[in-house]
Amino acid sequence: MLDTVSVTGNTNLLRELYPALCTNYAEWKKTHLRPNGFFRQSDGRDGMECSIGGSGYRVTINSCMAAEANALAIISSQLGNSHAAEKYRSESQELRSRIETLLWNEEYKFFMTRREEDESFVNVRELHGYTPWYYFRDMAEKYDCAWKQLVHPDGFLAPYGPTTAERRHPEFRIARDGHECQWNGPSWPFATSITLTALAHLLQARESTEINRRTFFETLSCYTRSLYLRENGRIIPWIDENLDPFTGTWLAWDIMVSWAKSGQKQTSLIHERGKDYSHSTYADLIILGLCGINTEFRNKIRIQPLLPPECWDYFLLDGVKISGHNLSLQFDRDGSRYRRGAGLTLYIDGMEAEHRHSLQEPFEIAL
Repeated sequence: MLDTVSVTGNTNLLRELYPALCTNYAEWKKTHLRPNGFFRQSDGRDGMECSIGGSGYRVTINSCMAAEANALAIISSQLGNSHAAEKYRSESQELRSRIETLLWNEEYKFFMTRREEDESFVNVRELHGYTPWYYFRDMAEKYDCAWKQLVHPDGFLAPYGPTTAERRHPEFRIARDGHECQWNGPSWPFATSITLTALAHLLQARESTEINRRTFFETLSCYTRSLYLRENGRIIPWIDENLDPFTGTWLAWDIMVSWAKSGQKQTSLIHERGKDYSHSTYADLIILGLCGINTEFRNKIRIQPLLPPECWDYFLLDGVKISGHNLSLQFDRDGSRYRRGAGLTLYIDGMEAEHRHSLQEPFEIAL
């Protein structure tokens, strides 16, 4: 919601939806908050069914609720309700502190689920452990070591990955039987997009000795390779539910097609189910991450591309509409592509607004 307002400038939307947002948050507390201060969630209700870690005090739901409380604090403040703002801010900070101290597994160096029955940790790293960075850009440097697993061959690394569970775990599997939507190994665009956004937030906040722009670019490139359907000798642009991280085959699609062929289910129930899933956020990863247009700051934008300088000679991102303005961001390594000068240039409403000689010179500009 806040991201939408930062792009459109429509603050009336906050005032209109504020009561419903407060009610929604209160209902989640009523149904999912436990006496220990954590939100409990089943993996299926998290959209991550058949996971190895299973249900309990998951990193996902708790990060989401801490972020929601923080968003409500910001909205309350903007609407002049200082009492509510302080209440929500306090709840957000308290829950975030619990996440960082109690869901961080020091032995595994990763954010992990705790079981509801005895509050012990599960014994598997899962990709959703990167969720805190998705919501909080100022995560402490001591947690950066978790990102080693993204590029570790026994962690989440795979040709069409990343995988949703670490490959070294004995229950890791890529199955073509049972439930069509499994989170015990397959790659899911939903999880990949969260992970890449989280990584972008880290790299745009500060330098890290554990991970860098090249990792972001290579993981995004891997994600890009996965967004196709390879069928009958054709390669079709495609976004679906889950895929085999080693072959790029869309698993749920493959499984359901086999059901149809064997007569287990009607073909009409399967036709294009999952196609064009809206959870990939691919455009955001290009605009906000790779090209680095950040609208989080009030009445200004920050330009901080994550494209490694050695990877591309040029790019042009055109027609980005923010707060009633039309933005274009152009990079031309030596000026030979667009013939408008070398380096990185931002145009606002057709006029040059800022220029930098390299991709590694972030800047902010008022709108």
